[in-house]
Amino acid sequence: MEPSHHSSDLDPSSVLGFGSALAMLDSADEVGRLLTGTLRSMDVADLQAVLLTGASDEEPMVLGSTGTASLPPAIREELQALSQTCSVDIEAADTPSRRRIEVRPEKHPALTEAGIQRLSVVRLGSIDQDFGLLVVGYVGEATPSSLGGSTLEMMAAQASMALHRIQLNRQRRDKAKALRKSERRYRELYESAPVAYVSAAPDGEIRMINERAAELLGAPRDALIGRSMPHLCLQMPGETGASAAQQLEQHLQEGGPLRDTEVQLCRADGEKVWVSLTMRSIESRDDGTERLVMMIDITERKRMETALREARDELEKRVEERTAELQDANDRLKRQTKRLEALRDVDRAILAAESPHEIATVAARRAQDLVPCERVSVALFDWEEDRVTVLTAQQSGEEILERGTDFPIEEYTITDRLKAGHVEAMPDFDEVPSTAITEQLHEAGIRSAITVPMVVEDELIGAVNLGATERHAFSDAERRIGQELADHLAVALRQARLLETVQAQRERLEERVQERTAELESFTYSVSHDLRTPLRAIDGYTRILREEHADHLDDEGQRLLNVVYESAQTMGDLIDDLLTLSRLGRREMTQVRIDMNALVQEVHDDLCRSHPNAEAVDCQIEALPDALGDRSMIRQVLVNLLSNALKFTREEETPRVEVGGEARGEEHVYFVRDNGVGFDMEYADKLFGVFERLHDDFEGTGVGLAIVERIVRRHGGEVWGEGTEGDGATLFFTLPQPTATNE
Repeated sequence: MEPSHHSSDLDPSSVLGFGSALAMLDSADEVGRLLTGTLRSMDVADLQAVLLTGASDEEPMVLGSTGTASLPPAIREELQALSQTCSVDIEAADTPSRRRIEVRPEKHPALTEAGIQRLSVVRLGSIDQDFGLLVVGYVGEATPSSLGGSTLEMMAAQASMALHRIQLNRQRRDKAKALRKSERRYRELYESAPVAYVSAAPDGEIRMINERAAELLGAPRDALIGRSMPHLCLQMPGETGASAAQQLEQHLQEGGPLRDTEVQLCRADGEKVWVSLTMRSIESRDDGTERLVMMIDITERKRMETALREARDELEKRVEERTAELQDANDRLKRQTKRLEALRDVDRAILAAESPHEIATVAARRAQDLVPCERVSVALFDWEEDRVTVLTAQQSGEEILERGTDFPIEEYTITDRLKAGHVEAMPDFDEVPSTAITEQLHEAGIRSAITVPMVVEDELIGAVNLGATERHAFSDAERRIGQELADHLAVALRQARLLETVQAQRERLEERVQERTAELESFTYSVSHDLRTPLRAIDGYTRILREEHADHLDDEGQRLLNVVYESAQTMGDLIDDLLTLSRLGRREMTQVRIDMNALVQEVHDDLCRSHPNAEAVDCQIEALPDALGDRSMIRQVLVNLLSNALKFTREEETPRVEVGGEARGEEHVYFVRDNGVGFDMEYADKLFGVFERLHDDFEGTGVGLAIVERIVRRHGGEVWGEGTEGDGATLFFTLPQPTATNE
């Protein structure tokens, strides 16, 4: 580009035309194009450009030309960078709004290539806002004159004013558009709201109302607009409507907020509705402010509250009535409780197996608590002996007759009514014939009495006599209480007599059992001892025959001889077991703490030495709790149980025996389990009987488990068995736990 030839001043008429044209523009880019076009037409610079910064997050818009040609892209980019790095600073600028910049090849290669050597930059903007930059460029030494610079600044100022006007117009249009949108949205929400809305003036005049409010107030919207909000309250009769209207009118005038205030309104059809009213002031475009009133129909809720209040009042009334009934019932219950306590004492006497005298004493004492009386006596009738026995006789808490006193039954007044099980009453002794008994009672101050029968299984076994110092002292309710007490007492006395009879029979039976047990043990011992002599002879002779004369016998003779010999051995084992069994009842026990683990291991080792194939058995011994007992007797128990287990598992491919135990309550439970032939639980009750054998194909005398049962029972324990035929058996027994005194 050749050196700049621009040296003349700007044409003032062009400047004036530029100002007039700006007034007709309504966009920033049009302002930029007009400004650069005017400068180009005035031929005052080699480059004219406008940089519009726009929003802060957008790149500047670059408009302009170099001469009459459009700006190349490279120059646009350099000018965009210039807008971000260049500012028109008062101190650094040539004038307060203009700055001169020298173009350098290293910083502005595109401008340098176009021949531009210097730039004049004028700020576009208002006092508090920047719109961009006006940039003019020159080739060579050319620069604008003082007047030309002022004109550039003036044109920039006019453009800035236009840009500011355009921005204000755009903001005004945007605000108006937003307002119209907000009003449209507000009206849509207003009309479609699920609650009633009313817009009213401060004097209460209704200006706008939505459909829901019209439905609530029972009139078309056109009929409601223009009416007074407080007037809806005034239509209600009485002081309530006037007071509500006055308060609503005051809040409408003052504009103070209302929230969830409950008001009763009158619909157009005269129906009353309750609403929850909320009010606030809002700005109005017409005349300042108006009141937005929101109403929620709470008529149903108020109706329910009224119904609930009435129901609550009714419930409170019923509760009071019920409370009085319960109080009466409670008083009756207290009386019933006292009666039940008395009957409970009698029942306790039954369970405690007290004597008839003690039972009668308890009943007489409790009878005086239940029935107002001063004298109580209990008598039993012995119809076979024609005697009456007085179990107790008390007056004012003191015994007045020795218990056990008896007398002929004819001296006791027993009426047909009493025999039939009905209470016999003498409400006033002065009105009945005098007898020896009534005379005695008169002397004791008794003026009225009742005799209550004690009947068991339709048999009159006795009577309870209640006496009072007042005439007509016993009501029907008290007679029923006396009868109830007598019924329990009759059962108690019959039970006590039966218990006395059973106790006497049990004592006699125990004596007989002890005598028979001693006799049987003595007999068993004598028989077993006496059988040993002939058995020894049989054993000796069979030995001689086998050793010295066997060759004189044929095969059948030798077989029979062996049968005799083996039978003699079995008989010897049986005699030994019977002797052991008979000695158990007479033997003194020495109870000590027994280490069951050590004892089981000891028995197992002995059996392994004496029992064939015992080593092949898998014997598992768990940790066993210690026991309290006679060690030698418990050893015999373990010997018998383990011997049985080894015997009944000898035909198993993998014989197994398990010994275990655990604490259970105040005793220890032990078991011996095997996987042998087992047994049918149908015959479990025969396991511990003498001579009872469930497997005839195994050797044995049938006494071993009887010995186990006898020893365990002497220790106060139990023994039982569980098993399945062909699938093993488990034998359990219990022993007492050792205590600190057994250490």
